[in-house]
Amino acid sequence: MAVADAGAMAIVHATNGIYSYGSTYYVLYPTSGDTADYALGVANATVAMTMELPAGGFLGFDPWVSHIEGIVTESWVGVRAMAVEVIRRYGIHS
Repeated sequence: MAVADAGAMAIVHATNGIYSYGSTYYVLYPTSGDTADYALGVANATVAMTMELPAGGFLGFDPWVSHIEGIVTESWVGVRAMAVEVIRRYGIHS
């Protein structure tokens, strides 16, 4: 949760964008066998998460072309902050 919090707070500070975070089951929808499960269960990752980008467009996940750059820029702020937090908490292991 601390890693997700770092990403969400970085986005708030940079863009005033609001991202919810928590268990995928409770925040998004029930899933099983997704990439986060694989990362933790098979690849032995220390941290795994699912990030869902803002909805848009006609079908919900097909943003207008004019919005893509803003979504990428905002998302990158959060991804970068989460990576920094993972390194701070868990270090880099090869």
